[in-house]
Amino acid sequence: MIDTALADRFARVALANVTREYPRKLDQLLAAPPGDLTPRAIHPAFYGSYDWHSAVHMHWLLVRLLRLHPDLPSAASTVAVLDTHLAQAPLAYEPSQADFLSPILTEAQLMREVLPEQEFRAWFAGFLPAGFGSLLEPVVPPDRGDPQFCHLDGLSLSRAWALRRLAAVVPAGVADRHLAAGLPQAVDGDYVGEHWLASFAALALCDAP
Repeated sequence: MIDTALADRFARVALANVTREYPRKLDQLLAAPPGDLTPRAIHPAFYGSYDWHSAVHMHWLLVRLLRLHPDLPSAASTVAVLDTHLAQAPLAYEPSQADFLSPILTEAQLMREVLPEQEFRAWFAGFLPAGFGSLLEPVVPPDRGDPQFCHLDGLSLSRAWALRRLAAVVPAGVADRHLAAGLPQAVDGDYVGEHWLASFAALALCDAP
């Protein structure tokens, strides 16, 4: 059992870690001088806690502690850090060259599941204050025979699934455009995509989660 005192100690440890940028273990391949590629620039939310997955773990811990003990002495600091790190979608970071899930739309789906409709709409307006931007259009892989670039067809399909489930706040036709971009590759594409894309297509074509 985690009592309030221990929860607050855990929260203070997590807060110190998720806002500590250095030391940092990076896993990027650099083909040129890094310029201003600091940990915070590469991972705006998960730049602390030594490495990316530890930062994710510590953010999870903060959310869990708030749920278990909403009256934590460090609750205000915890909410402030979570809002700063997670409350606004980083449109400039999506997609990468190998994404097959949309971090932004996946987070939005989660919030749709846990918030009442009016609260979700208010949250979503703050999450994407400037609108959907580049999320409105499917990303065309530069080479569908490349096993990494073909992930972008999976991204179109997973976006289609997410956009359908977010239909109340999504412009008409956007989900269908993403589905049309990715679906042909699931049955008539290169093997590097065809060996897995049908699973994403089935998700996009069904109403069930």
